[in-house]
Amino acid sequence: MAETAPWIDELFIRLTRDLFRPPLTQQRLRFEVEGIARLLELSPRASLLVLASGAGTVAIELAGRGYEVTGLEPSESLLESARQQAQSRGVSMRWVRRDLRRILFRSAFDAVYAGSPVLGLSDQRADDLELLRSAWQALKPGGVLLLDLPNRELLARDFVERTWAELDGARVLERQEWDLLANVLRLEWRVLLPGGREVGRESRLRLYPAHEVAILLQETGFEEVEAWGDYDGRAYGLWTPRLLLRARRPGLAPGEAVAVGGEASRVENSPSSTGDEGPVGERSGQETPDVPLNQE
Repeated sequence: MAETAPWIDELFIRLTRDLFRPPLTQQRLRFEVEGIARLLELSPRASLLVLASGAGTVAIELAGRGYEVTGLEPSESLLESARQQAQSRGVSMRWVRRDLRRILFRSAFDAVYAGSPVLGLSDQRADDLELLRSAWQALKPGGVLLLDLPNRELLARDFVERTWAELDGARVLERQEWDLLANVLRLEWRVLLPGGREVGRESRLRLYPAHEVAILLQETGFEEVEAWGDYDGRAYGLWTPRLLLRARRPGLAPGEAVAVGGEASRVENSPSSTGDEGPVGERSGQETPDVPLNQE
């Protein structure tokens, strides 16, 4: 059916990913990438996993600065856009199609970054714990996770039930209903496409306050949880633009061993084309042999 055409699905994914985020202008892109490097304390050629990497804008900019970047994205259409963008810029990096809660990397990255909403996308707190455990496992001991989340307090102050916007020649009506008892934001989009056809989609987003995200991180095994209000390192507060949370996987105790698999120089091998049974990985601009993943 026309309503399920891939480009329409991609449109609604982009609406969800861009929800409450400032427009990613070139100035904002530089601001965020420099902040990511600083807040994650990235050393030259550090290995970095970008969750929900989308069309790859931030991931490619980081790779262009010399970091060893892997972009992980469930959407094949967005992944293809990212591949093309990386190739057009001559940037070599690796792309993996995979469900965000089923990351198979083990102790492979110096840092993990999520700049798109990755928490609260279902009504199940267990799903968010599963995702954070996957991120924890993907990090090397001592590695760091950085989450970019909407500032719930700011959204409550500036809440608007209905808004209109223009996107790729289409008119988008967004309606929001905040269930305060469940702490869930119900979203409904109606998109008027060129030519007059209308399509719609509904979604739900759990908006965590900062202290609840910190609890999730600690339950998962992260330590040293810190928060900032934006990529310039300003202190987090009620009205700051963003909620950035950084947490660290503990280092190894003396004599402790760790299972390692799916290193950042490797590709996870799977015949699946759906992302549900296994990841599909490739490096833009060069061929990389498939290497089986060592399981814990």
